[in-house]
Amino acid sequence: MEQELAYSFHLGCDKNKSKVAKKTAKGNVSGTTSLSNNAIQNANDVSRVNKHNLRDYDNQKDLITTIYGTNDIVEDVKQVYLDEFEQARIEYNSKTKADRQVKDYFQKVCNSQNDIACEIIIELGDMDFWQDKDDEYRFKMIDVYNEQIQDLNKILPSFKVANATIHFDETSPHMHVIGVPVIENCKRGMKKQVGKSQLITKTLLSEIQDKMRNACIKSYNKFYDVDSRLKTKQKGRNQDINVKEMDNYRQMKKKLEKQKQKLDNANKQTKKLDNKSKDIYQILDNLKSPLLDKNNKLISNQNIDNIKNYIENVTNVTQTVRSVNDLNIAIEDFEFYTLEVGQENRSLQYQLEQKDEVIEKLNDKLSVKEKIINKLQEEKESLKAQLQKFKGFWHSLMSHFHKRITYDNDANYKIVSDDLYKNGILENYLASGNNIYLGNIKVLKEISEFIPLKKLNNYPKGLNNLNIYKDYLVMSEKLALNYVSKKDLFPRNLISRHDKMQKKLAIEEDRETHFKAYLRYLELSKYTYEDEKYIIFPAPSIEDLKDEGKQQGNCVGYMYLNPYIESKTEIYFIRNLSESNKSFITLEFKNGNVVQKELPHHSRKFTDEQNDFIDKWIGYRSFIEQKEKYKKKQEIKVIKYNFKKMAA
Repeated sequence: MEQELAYSFHLGCDKNKSKVAKKTAKGNVSGTTSLSNNAIQNANDVSRVNKHNLRDYDNQKDLITTIYGTNDIVEDVKQVYLDEFEQARIEYNSKTKADRQVKDYFQKVCNSQNDIACEIIIELGDMDFWQDKDDEYRFKMIDVYNEQIQDLNKILPSFKVANATIHFDETSPHMHVIGVPVIENCKRGMKKQVGKSQLITKTLLSEIQDKMRNACIKSYNKFYDVDSRLKTKQKGRNQDINVKEMDNYRQMKKKLEKQKQKLDNANKQTKKLDNKSKDIYQILDNLKSPLLDKNNKLISNQNIDNIKNYIENVTNVTQTVRSVNDLNIAIEDFEFYTLEVGQENRSLQYQLEQKDEVIEKLNDKLSVKEKIINKLQEEKESLKAQLQKFKGFWHSLMSHFHKRITYDNDANYKIVSDDLYKNGILENYLASGNNIYLGNIKVLKEISEFIPLKKLNNYPKGLNNLNIYKDYLVMSEKLALNYVSKKDLFPRNLISRHDKMQKKLAIEEDRETHFKAYLRYLELSKYTYEDEKYIIFPAPSIEDLKDEGKQQGNCVGYMYLNPYIESKTEIYFIRNLSESNKSFITLEFKNGNVVQKELPHHSRKFTDEQNDFIDKWIGYRSFIEQKEKYKKKQEIKVIKYNFKKMAA
């Protein structure tokens, strides 16, 4: 027959959420307060959990198995804090004044209103299921709960498990999990902080419970080689419960079980009494007169009748006891189910109230959004009206301008159009009447350097694509094309010719760039220097510059290419002689000084040895420059001498 197992996944929490309750409970060392608080808020609370979970108060530790962490939950929690928050604490302190720095984040949380950790209790199967199972069967749950820890890490990775301990000394094997909820990318304070309420919401808790219970039954079936299924999840019980509530529940189940056993024993005794009564009754019926008792006294018929009446009364009493017992059981069952229905009703009522609040808030937000939409709609219509008004004014202005200014009237045209262009009124505008274009003055001026503008009036493709036509003429000049041909001057397909010429020019300019880079390398090669460990040399090519930037993680490959080939700056590579192909230090030299030097990924941690090498190179470079100056002076002297000799 297929087994059905109950599953429980509950989160220990602070039932009283008020700040007063939290503050009062945290300040009470004894732990007794009228304000209920079972949250793990400080080191004392962790010690209390350690005492309970690891059974520090009794000799039942052989029935306790820790599957994650150590035998000191306090230290386990502190280790999680060190692993998760220490780097964030250091980063925060580096940007914060000394009086506001965090010295010990664990202690800081202990002194705050936040929980430093929280506890999860996981249980598969109830007391009825486990009561007839031996220790070997129970201890196989270690494998199941081990996988539960793995599943929890996958389902809720932000919950960092510190300790997990299984209890086998109670009615059913269950696991206590202590962990720290971690939230990241915090806007205030440290980037990483502890945050239970932000991480574990009621909705998320319900989702986690569903995923964990499905994973648990799979693990159970795998390790026990069975095909069991879970009991239907009880509705309205996704709220958190504390450890004390779990203990009371188990005690209540123990008491109930004892009462049931007593009732069963009473019923068995009454059955035995019934049987004995029947036997006595039969014996009395079979007695023959005269009958002697054990003292050799006669028993009268009257006494026999009295005994029979007594037996009959005993039988009636036992029947009554059984009926009362059965009635008590029925009443207890009724009360239990009544309690469940009441809890479910209260839970449903609470959920209904929560949803009503959400609906009300959404309606408020919807009302605000509708007001914003209406306002934006009004602003849109207003802007449309203003735009139409501006368009009318603009067309009127251009018409007025067009009537009074013509291209043939060069003086007036130039004065007015230049003024409008400088003030940003006429920027890339083209009037279309009588072949008069009032538009981009700068473009027209550039075109006029290649052809008379009167000829442009007869080339509509150029008129409609002024910028493209201007680019075409400029590229043609760069490629040294002959403009005599009308075909070249006014191409039939302007855009196609423009694109082809652009590709051709790119090839030519690329060749030129590579050649300039090579010439720059030859110019600076005289400054190449090396010692027993390092070598420094100028950038040999464009590809080498790009590779240097890629290896270094900087912008030297594209930001410094043009300045380098145009002799505005000098770029050098410093390499280890043992790894000459691997980028090491990039150096910029300008105006007789080292402008910048960088290790990979913008590092500035240079060793004394590296700085000494750079200083040696600067001295060597200065020597080469002085040598060249002296050489030039000698050459000039020789030239002057030869000139004087020739003149004489």
